[in-house]
Amino acid sequence: MKKRSFIRNLSIMLFMQFVLLTALFVALIVHMRNSAVTEMETAADNVLAIYRVNLENRIERANNILKNLTLSEETALEMIRSDKESDRYYAKKSIYTAMHAALLQDNAVDLLIVAENSYGGYMESTNGDSSKWALPYETRKAVEFFTWELLGSGTRKNSWTIQEIAGEPFLYRAYMRNGHIVAAYISVQNFFSSNTDPAISSLCLALTDSNGYVWKTIGSELKNIPLGQTMQALGSNWKVNQLEIGDSSLYVTSYLNEYGITYTTQTSVLSVILIAIVALGCSAAIIFYTRRQIIKPMKDMTEKLHDMNGVTEGFQIQTSYGSQEFLVLRDTFNRMMRENVDLRLSAYKHHMITSY
Repeated sequence: MKKRSFIRNLSIMLFMQFVLLTALFVALIVHMRNSAVTEMETAADNVLAIYRVNLENRIERANNILKNLTLSEETALEMIRSDKESDRYYAKKSIYTAMHAALLQDNAVDLLIVAENSYGGYMESTNGDSSKWALPYETRKAVEFFTWELLGSGTRKNSWTIQEIAGEPFLYRAYMRNGHIVAAYISVQNFFSSNTDPAISSLCLALTDSNGYVWKTIGSELKNIPLGQTMQALGSNWKVNQLEIGDSSLYVTSYLNEYGITYTTQTSVLSVILIAIVALGCSAAIIFYTRRQIIKPMKDMTEKLHDMNGVTEGFQIQTSYGSQEFLVLRDTFNRMMRENVDLRLSAYKHHMITSY
């Protein structure tokens, strides 16, 4: 059986070691990024779920304010249309007291309005008197005008709807019955606030309605998105997830920029890449050193031995090898060759002497 070359086998093994080491580090880097993407997507989904719960809670609290007011003041709401001025006065006083108390207990609603169109009765209460979300006078007058238009149109709004009023989007819901209206308004700026910014740099959030119009965004990468319009395509690198906010026909949508995840894991990835470069460099250095100090000397000596072709007279290996071991091997081989020649000469002289 023909024996395989040691030099060839060693070269193949060293090359395979280099390839496997390269593949290992590439797989490690890919795995790290995929793991980071998966973890970031899970974190983004959790943040989205938390926002939805908070917004649903705000909607539910606002619903309770409206329901409690209409039920507890049902009689007063009918009396504000009475022909007697005294009845209207006491009914308005009772309704305003109930409105003010409701917003003192819960600030889920920014502006609460009750109006009737028979005598032009109008009452409002706002939590802005002691809140940083105080609505300016001009804004409140614009909301009042919108409420009168809504009452005049007779359009029922029994679900939460977003309407832009005086250049500012408001979330509102209105109950209308027998010529009076009870309406609650929440500023979208207040409703979808960034007080709890997601702690994920590549995550953005948007509040949209059933038509897909964007009314508020959170996150620097969406800050230039025009409001009141549909969201334009952002590209394939964005992962989009959307959840409905209760029964409000409103949606909170998360946009995760997966390219941005690379920057969040940049330090770890760069560390691994640096280690990989050092390790591959060491592996390449070992291969180069092995080739220079072992493979090439062995190949050179093997070729020179093949070149002898049975001629040993004066044969010497003159190559200067870089390692001590091969120099010892070369010198030992040369010395044995000289001794072999000397023995052959001695034997030849002895034969010549005995022949005569």
